[in-house]
Amino acid sequence: MISKEQLEICERKLIERQGELIKRLRNHLDVNLTLTEAASDLSSFDLNHPADTATTLYDRTQELSLKNSAESELEKINKALYAIEEGTDGICTICGTAIEYERLLAMPAADKCIEHAEMDEQDYDWDDL
Repeated sequence: MISKEQLEICERKLIERQGELIKRLRNHLDVNLTLTEAASDLSSFDLNHPADTATTLYDRTQELSLKNSAESELEKINKALYAIEEGTDGICTICGTAIEYERLLAMPAADKCIEHAEMDEQDYDWDDL
């Protein structure tokens, strides 16, 4: 089990990262277009070179992907902060054993021990991509 001081370090890291993500979402990734909307916007372009249209679509797709990634990470951070508040942080959600402090220090939002995190990756079928 991690100590109170170690838990406070993890909590500070989570709050710091949470602030960074919120700032990024507000300032840099203020993209409210869905991919469909972006494509329809592109169809109204005058007859530009197809590569220009593709570049614009690629840029918008990348912005949306970064926004979705930031939102997903923010959700994990919020769950970890809630777990700290409830006294369940640092405990694997699968087996109930303590998550090593080194893992929490590297990934403060981790909710699984290394064994179960590795099992999740092994269970993922990379051929389905």
